[in-house]
Amino acid sequence: LLPVPDNIDDVDTTVPPMSAEHYLAQVIASRRSCPMVVRSEVKRKPVVAPPTAAAGAAEEWPFGTPPFSSSVSNRSEFAPTEEWVQAKVAAFCAHRDQLNAQKDSIPKMNVEWPAMSDSKQDDWVAMALEECAPEAIELKERFPAHKGTPPSMRIIAAMSTAQIHFLLCALLDNCDDEEAPSEAVLQWIHSLLLFADLPIMPDVCSSLRAFVRVLRTRRATEEREATRLQYSLFIALAANAFGQKDLAD
Repeated sequence: LLPVPDNIDDVDTTVPPMSAEHYLAQVIASRRSCPMVVRSEVKRKPVVAPPTAAAGAAEEWPFGTPPFSSSVSNRSEFAPTEEWVQAKVAAFCAHRDQLNAQKDSIPKMNVEWPAMSDSKQDDWVAMALEECAPEAIELKERFPAHKGTPPSMRIIAAMSTAQIHFLLCALLDNCDDEEAPSEAVLQWIHSLLLFADLPIMPDVCSSLRAFVRVLRTRRATEEREATRLQYSLFIALAANAFGQKDLAD
């Protein structure tokens, strides 16, 4: 869209550009002058050998292995067993695949959601958690934990992909360190994750990661095992079903 001078090789790349055309010419000249292959010496830090156990240290350590051994796991003390994680993730993925295969045949219930804009995000949260949509009143008795619109598969299957992602982000962003997420919030998030596109969108990914960090913090002080397992489930799903491996226990 901008004219480029013919004498590119004569352009001085060391002076401040005087115009957009001059800047573009400097960029082109700079690239032309770059070598095709660049070689660089990498200065590596010397590897420090781990400390050597003193004689008899292995016998003195109460668990049979010295504390600096590579066999000691970095797994969180609040994490469930690896077998539990694999079973829950496998069940979630199987359910997700089944829903995706049958999505067109699921009976749908259309709900009139607010407009998708940042200013309406609180309205989406309120409709999901506080004010049941008139169309969904008949479903409420099946969802006793919900005061607002229940996370029925019939409702979510009727939502567009953009609506699913918008509501998911709104609910994830609504969770913070000040108050524990309610049963209704967790059920909504779990249900929406079953329908979320893969790979997940960047905004959904960011919100999901922040949500998992909140759950990890809360899990460390949660006394009820059932609630800790609920939090562990979302940590496991984010890490294993949605590719956020660095968040795994």
